[in-house]
Formats: sequence, C-alpha cells, structure tokens
Amino acid sequence: MARKDPTAAAMASSQLAAVCGLMLGMLVCGLDASIVNIILPTLQTVFKVNVSQSMMLATIYLTMLASLQMLFGRCADIFSASKVFLLGVIVFLIGSVGCALSFSFAHILTGRMVQGIGGAMLASSFGAVILKHVAREKTGSTIGIVLMIMSVGTIVGPPLGGYLAEHFSWHWAFLINVPLCLIGIGALLVHLRAVPARERKPFRSRLSLIDIKGGVLSILMFSSFPIALATVADSGWRSPQVWGLLLLFSISLVLFVMVEKRAEHPLVPLSLFGDQGVNILLAIKLFLLMVVNGVMIVFPFFLTRSVGMTASQAGVTMLANAIAMAIATPLGGKLTDLYGGKTIQAIASGCLALIAAGTLMLPASPGQMTLALVLALFGIAVAPLMVSSTTLLLERAPKGQEGVFSALNSLSVSVGGSLGLSLFASLYMFGSTGKSGVAAAQGGFSLALVGVVVCAVLLMAFAVFFMKREGRAPSSVTEHVRS
Repeated sequence: MARKDPTAAAMASSQLAAVCGLMLGMLVCGLDASIVNIILPTLQTVFKVNVSQSMMLATIYLTMLASLQMLFGRCADIFSASKVFLLGVIVFLIGSVGCALSFSFAHILTGRMVQGIGGAMLASSFGAVILKHVAREKTGSTIGIVLMIMSVGTIVGPPLGGYLAEHFSWHWAFLINVPLCLIGIGALLVHLRAVPARERKPFRSRLSLIDIKGGVLSILMFSSFPIALATVADSGWRSPQVWGLLLLFSISLVLFVMVEKRAEHPLVPLSLFGDQGVNILLAIKLFLLMVVNGVMIVFPFFLTRSVGMTASQAGVTMLANAIAMAIATPLGGKLTDLYGGKTIQAIASGCLALIAAGTLMLPASPGQMTLALVLALFGIAVAPLMVSSTTLLLERAPKGQEGVFSALNSLSVSVGGSLGLSLFASLYMFGSTGKSGVAAAQGGFSLALVGVVVCAVLLMAFAVFFMKREGRAPSSVTEHVRS
C-alpha cells in the first residue's frame, strides 16, 4: 500500500484550514453588513439618538469597508495576504466586543468603525489568499463557496438580529461574532503554521514600500464617492452636500493619479489599466452590481405599493432571490472551473439580460409565486456571473500584485452598489413624478426596470466582447503565483 506524501498532506491540510478561515471571516463580514440594520430602532432608543444619528452605525461601517480596501490590498502584497486576513479577523473581533460592551453612542460608533476597518482587511485580501494557497483547478469552486457563505451571512442577518434583540438583548447581535472569529483565527493560525517560511525584508524596509500619500488620497476618494451617491438617493442632485462630496472625489482622483505616476512604489500601478481585459472585467463587475442593487431597490417598492403586499410578505418574496443566489453560487464556481470563466460569464450574462427583459412583460398585479420565481431567476443568473467575473479578474493578477487585484475586485462591488443605489433610486423617483398611489409605484418601477434591462444588456455586450477578445481557452495566467 503506497504511503501518502507527508508534504502533500500538510499542504492539503493548510489549504483546508485557509478555506475554513476565509469562510468564517467573510461570514462575519456579510453578517454585520445586515444584522445591525434591523436593530437600528432598538439602538436609537437605547442610546437616545435621532434616526439620522442611528443610521451612522450602518454608514460608518460601509464607508470604512470601501475606503480602506486599496490600502490593505497593497499591504496584503507587502506583508502576506494570509496575515492581513488574520489581522482583519482579530480587528473585527475587537470591534464586535467593543460594540457589545458599549455604554454610549460614541462608544458603539467607534466599535462599528473598528469593525469596518477589520472588514476592509478581510474583503481586500480574501482573493489574494485564494490565489496564493488554493490549487488553480479549484479557484472558481473556492470563490463560489466563500461568496455563498458571505451571502448566507447577509441573508440571515436581519431575521437573526431581530430575534436576538427581541428574545435576548441587542448585545448578542455583536457577541455572536466572537465564537465565529475565534474559530476563524484558530483555522488561520493552523494554515500559517503549515506555510513554508520565506526570506523576507525587515519590517521597516517593507513598511517603506507603502505609498502613504496614495493611501490617504484613496481613502478620500472611496469615502466621498459612495457617500455622495447615497446622498443623491436621499436628497437628490440639488443638495450642496452632494456636489461638495463629488468635488472632493474629483480633486482626490486627480491628485491620486498624479501621485501614483511619480511614486516609486505606487499603491496601484496605473499600468494595470493598460490591460484592456482588466478594464472590461471591472466594467462587467460594476454593471453587475448595479443590476443587483437595481433589483433589490425597486422590487420592494413594487411589491408593497403596487401589488399591495405587507412588509413581511414582501420580505419573504425577496428572500427567493437571496436563497436562489446562495444555492447557485457554489454551482457557478464548479462550472467556472470546468468550462472556464469566459464561457460561463457570457452565457450567464445573456440569461440575465433575457430575464430582465422578460420582467418588463409582467402584468400590473402578478401573483406572489410569479414574483418569487422572477426574483429566483435573477438570483440564479447573477450567481455564476459573480463567481466567474471575480475569478477572471483575480486570475489576471501579476505575481506580487494579488492583493491589489483582490482589493480592486471588492472595491468594484462597493462602487457598483453605490452607483446602482443612486441610479435606480433616481429613476424610480423620476418615473413616479406627477403620479400618486399605485400609478406612481408602477411608473417608478417600470422606468427603473428599463434601467436594469439597459445595464444587463451592456453587461452582456462586455462579456461577449471579452470572450471573443480573449478566446475560449481556459486561462493559466496565474499558475506562477501558486508556489
């Protein structure tokens, strides 16, 4: 009987531990993006603040998550993606405990900020960990599983948070992260122990490789832009705050490009954007997240104001989309590994465009089962698109820049989501202008849905163009990074 290679067995155990750590880290990241929203009214009462102040608990988490990703992506390349991810879990744990032990609003707000910093570390480095420590033929499957776990966290967050706040205490919405983080830390330590030690430069020498100016400007850019778009959805384009934030974003962007061109060790090498394939994939990600947010924004209004569902009925109906997406995501990863990301991306984008166009033909008052089916079909089409586009983008990372590409991938999700929120909220409001009641809801829904169709068709065009440009052969551009 042949003996198993101990080195191969150790590497397999290390990969398994890494994937377990990734799943738990991304689970708490997804969980806390949604679990707090449902208990905001409770927190508003407990800390005696107004609605606007309580909303800051959600805003500060998402702002830190978006604004710090490029900086931590670069850190993942300099210091080790696995160590940055591990540190992210530890920081997230500290933030969760801080929130649970809060005795004032300033205290819990600080805890949410710390959680956002930890979340940015997790989101910006998880792709780099997969690229460096998971076998090439399992990349898509692993990404699919990790994204599925993250989406599960997002799905169960609201009902779990509501249950904990009602039957126990709001503190448990944060304390539930503690055992998950501790298990994740243990798994990542097992993984790191098995990773062969490599000769590295001294810490101070590596620290000098971080582009501080570029990091500060990237934080200004990716905090001002999402907040500006969120303000558009709330206050419209005439708000002075919107134009002030967009001006700050524009100035930061111009300065960022100037700094990166001259930097000896740029945060993001601008030469990366000379690769047309990278630009196309980023465009696909942006349009995809715009479509996802369009569906998630306009359907609840249509369900409650046009169809006449209660809030709970609308919530159950919307779950069809999330559940279908969670189920289809690992399958999308497997198909990506088997048939190549380019093919799956093109086919799934075509299906998404057809489903979006078909939704335009819905009757004025469709049944709940029909609507649940439509939402489930959206989820089934989006899932393989999410996995294949993520895999294709990460696979284009040159050696030593896996963290930067991982951050670009996660950042495209944040920016695309913000663009979708602003665009479809504006379309809905414009379509409902001058109308009232059911007519306003139907007018807003119809115009916003046309926007979803346009985005889906553009996404499909980019996906087909990418497939023709790159050819149908599976890519092997990342073989050199897994050593």
